[in-house]
Amino acid sequence: MPDHGHDEPGFGRSASPRQWASLVAGLLPLVAVAVFVLQNTDKVKVSFLFLSGRLALGLALLLAAVLGAVGAVFLSFVRRHRRN
Repeated sequence: MPDHGHDEPGFGRSASPRQWASLVAGLLPLVAVAVFVLQNTDKVKVSFLFLSGRLALGLALLLAAVLGAVGAVFLSFVRRHRRN
């Protein structure tokens, strides 16, 4: 009989309520962002430095938020390592 890996730990019947709560808490913001992007599909003109084009509003805002978060993490990393 083939082994289907049911004895391995993870999100199966053996998952604890805390694991399920963590999964749901992690998926809710992802679903909210997906709904936001899908509801804001109007095309808008986006310009940055020498780049210019038309992009869906939700996607443009998501891109701006991701780039801002990446920039903040990068600056935090640089600041932390400059002290040492």
